[in-house]
Amino acid sequence: MATRRDRPGFRGMIGIILQRVGVRGCGLTDRLLDGIAVECSHHKLGQVLGFYEEPNECRKLINSAHQIMVDGFIIGSRFCDALIPDMLGLQRSGTPVVTVYSHPIHRSLVNVGIDQVGIGRMATEHLIEQGCRRIVHLRAGESRLVGYRQALREARIGVQDRWIHWPGFVGGQWLLSGGGEAGIGHFLEAGIEFDGVFASSDPQGMGAIRALMKAGRRVPEDVKVVGVDNSPLCDSGFITLTSISDDARLRGRLAVRALLDCCRGRSVKSLALEPVLVARESTRR
Repeated sequence: MATRRDRPGFRGMIGIILQRVGVRGCGLTDRLLDGIAVECSHHKLGQVLGFYEEPNECRKLINSAHQIMVDGFIIGSRFCDALIPDMLGLQRSGTPVVTVYSHPIHRSLVNVGIDQVGIGRMATEHLIEQGCRRIVHLRAGESRLVGYRQALREARIGVQDRWIHWPGFVGGQWLLSGGGEAGIGHFLEAGIEFDGVFASSDPQGMGAIRALMKAGRRVPEDVKVVGVDNSPLCDSGFITLTSISDDARLRGRLAVRALLDCCRGRSVKSLALEPVLVARESTRR
């Protein structure tokens, strides 16, 4: 049977429509695009790229790409349920869609994601392995918090709500280094004793290190710190930052492969990559 990939109508062109994800400097979107570009080059695929913030902007980009007859779409990166009907409509019309959200948003949409609970577990387990027993968390979402709690319970460490602090938003963006500094300030002012910090981003982790050093706490001797994203920021400080990577480049490559398989008429399932720990000075004994 002739498949979409094999039929004369296959043009070798895909549409990539993304929202930028993560805090400034983390490089998540750049690494995702790098993986997509590498895999497209390998398969000799052309790319039409667009960025959006609001759902209507995404719809306009989809329509523009559709006019040049792309073979399929990769769409992400922040969750937006308002776009689910549009994506399902594309698939019903014969144009495959692969999403790159952190988790699947619909059972009919193939997603290449990351185990967010696993990120929380891995960060917390690493701190426990390094001898930490009073681990505070600068939170940014529910899934990583679940992993954090799981790791503490499994280590028979009582979970205390006062160990969890949400630095919040400013201007629609996660607080960057200030979030880390403000979070550490919150714990210190409250008189909370801690020997480990699980920050929800690398900028927060770097901010936490700065705040700890200003307060006379040694990193990693007195307090160990883990961030998330494995961004270029991790190697830029006086003390390099241990971080959890979601391997965005690999996610990009796998998204292209999944889309090609969809174009070939193959059955494709969503997948969630396991996070990867990159240990640096902030947790080394």
